[in-house]
Amino acid sequence: MKYCLCVVGLSLVASCAFGQEVKPPMSPYDPPFIISAWCGPEGTLERYKEYADCGFNVVLGAPKEQIPLAKAVGIKAIASGSPADVPAYSKDPTVVGLFLADEPGASYFPELAKQANAVRKANPRYIPYVNLLPTYATPDGLGTPTYEEHVRRYIETVKPPFVSWDHYALYGSGERPDYFENLEIVSRLCRQAKIPFVQIILSMPHFSYRDPNEADLRWQVYTTLAYGAKGVIYFTYITPAENWCWDAIIDAKGRRTAKYEYTRRINRKVNALAPVLAGLEAVRVAHSDPVPRAAAGFDDNFPVAAADGMPMTVGWLRDAGQRDYLFVVNRHFDYHQGLIRNWEVSGPFTQAGKTPEELFDVPFPPESADTAKTASSPWPAAGVRTSGKIDVLGVLDPPNVCVAYLRTRVKSPARQEALLRLGLTTGTKAWLNGKPVFAAVGAGERKADVKVVLEPGPNTLLVKLTRQGQLGIWAQFLKPDGSLLDGLDVARQVSSRAGKADGTVALREGVKDVVEISQESGQPVKAAFDPAARRLAVSLEPGEGRLFRLEHTDPARAAAAPTAPATPKTPAPVALRLDSNTGVVLEADRNGLPAGTTMFATAACMDYCLLALVDGVRDRKSLGWQGSAWASLEDQDPHGLEIRLGKPVKGGRLQITWAFDRFNPDHGHWFASRNFCIQVKDKASDAWKTVADVKGNASTVSSHPLPKEPFNFLRLYQLPGGGDATRPNILWIGQLELTDAEKE
Repeated sequence: MKYCLCVVGLSLVASCAFGQEVKPPMSPYDPPFIISAWCGPEGTLERYKEYADCGFNVVLGAPKEQIPLAKAVGIKAIASGSPADVPAYSKDPTVVGLFLADEPGASYFPELAKQANAVRKANPRYIPYVNLLPTYATPDGLGTPTYEEHVRRYIETVKPPFVSWDHYALYGSGERPDYFENLEIVSRLCRQAKIPFVQIILSMPHFSYRDPNEADLRWQVYTTLAYGAKGVIYFTYITPAENWCWDAIIDAKGRRTAKYEYTRRINRKVNALAPVLAGLEAVRVAHSDPVPRAAAGFDDNFPVAAADGMPMTVGWLRDAGQRDYLFVVNRHFDYHQGLIRNWEVSGPFTQAGKTPEELFDVPFPPESADTAKTASSPWPAAGVRTSGKIDVLGVLDPPNVCVAYLRTRVKSPARQEALLRLGLTTGTKAWLNGKPVFAAVGAGERKADVKVVLEPGPNTLLVKLTRQGQLGIWAQFLKPDGSLLDGLDVARQVSSRAGKADGTVALREGVKDVVEISQESGQPVKAAFDPAARRLAVSLEPGEGRLFRLEHTDPARAAAAPTAPATPKTPAPVALRLDSNTGVVLEADRNGLPAGTTMFATAACMDYCLLALVDGVRDRKSLGWQGSAWASLEDQDPHGLEIRLGKPVKGGRLQITWAFDRFNPDHGHWFASRNFCIQVKDKASDAWKTVADVKGNASTVSSHPLPKEPFNFLRLYQLPGGGDATRPNILWIGQLELTDAEKE
């Protein structure tokens, strides 16, 4: 549930096109395009002006006494109260609607219908605002067997002017795989009902959600707009005074965070596009590989034939004149530079009768060894992959009083001064290249900045944590002035590409020209389009989207209704939807896999990481849930992992130790997949060759011979229902080893 609320919208005018003005259809409500944020400004004129300057201009849930402030800075208000209050506001043009409910279950829809009707009866142009649950809500919360039924019943019962829902996709460990599924369901149902929609996105870290950077915010905003949304809503603007809330756009002390400028930049661009977007209707959305769950790739009935240079989401939209538009989004992220995303763990260590404070100064083996020389020794691995924040409780399952150690290695291109920024939760010591650089006792969330010197090549960072309730940390290397440090390799992982990417979009026949709708002016400008090759060149920051209009040689083509995608006549080979954020790279030989090997997997459950599969720890039973295994999502998709070897190998065996869940109610249980497949190939363009197609496996350790011909690629996958009988849709692995293989 939300803590506090406010929504902002943009009042729009007709859109302009080359040589012709195309007016958007009259919206049934005001404003026709929404940019919004929960938890709006404090009730002062200065704060309201700051809010408006950030690109927001309607406040949702505004109390009666703050409506004059909204009017003073030229923004609108959707008021708090009940339908009985609407007549009192009816003569005030500042008020454009009334907040009714947040995340209601289906049983409340009939009552909401009565309230919405009362609002519309008092003023047909007023917005009766309701926000729905996301796809990851439980059936009990939804009040329906499926999410699609929940949204459909809401539309049919309440008959809203638009649909709003919240979906927080950005975990510390990656992204929710059902984010695009949520967009697919709601956008389709709204197209059928001929009503628009808006989506609430994450702007505040809380619980297991990460602190969004600018690319994270862009990714959420532009993917939402590619689906035809008539606005976005940020959660939140100010930081609520709750212990589960951290810095939003405005922090708890009323100060602007970096996200204020991020949001203002994004809102300024969306504001420029909004007059055009308000008049466009969504047709379909397609994605380049890897295609997200429940989404579609390009086919013969889509204006785009292919896209390369980056993973792209392409929205197909049309204006009132039946002209085609493409909203092209770079689906890459740009993770926080210098932030440690992969750690190795050692422990727990304890001594009878010692308190956490006393253990703080006890030198256990990891700190007495030469840590700079033992960086490649096997420790359980914990990859946080995105946010950098790690909770060791999930890796080790330690006792209440103990010590744990974290270790990672960073590569510096030269000797340089740096700032090591630590996010602390408990008593912490740190060593860099074997030398102590930091010590602080006591529990509690706080930050610390430490001046350090990085040597050229690998540098080993060792951290000691004493358990005082929590047992976590995050670490980031920056320049001495706190700015980003370029050229530092901080993660043994293959993450999404950082920085602007150049790509091309191949269009189908019949397009003679392409114009871009400028994000600066909102006016059409010449696009980088080659009509002979029918290729549109795009250059996009991570998460960024751009809007293009297609000029057809045959105007009738633009007006033609799209047909449904063709159904394939023969089953396609198994295609794993690998999540680029799961990728890890091995700097040294591990478990028989050569240095330079990269590993990718389908979307993982929570904070599981592939590094745990090659840490060399054979007895997994003493490890915590996160450190003992890698686990897929538990859904009806194929699950698996792909290994791209650092050098060709031949022969040998692939040994799989399946996951042991000692927290199972039956005092522990092996989750061995019953049905799975192992395949290899030599080149990326080759077809996969099956070397083991296992049915009815009951072994907790599986070993399978590999071909004697050299191969560079290896994958393991499980089809839906092929897992352990108790949980058949999850792939759960404890350790992978390549034994007796010959390296080329």
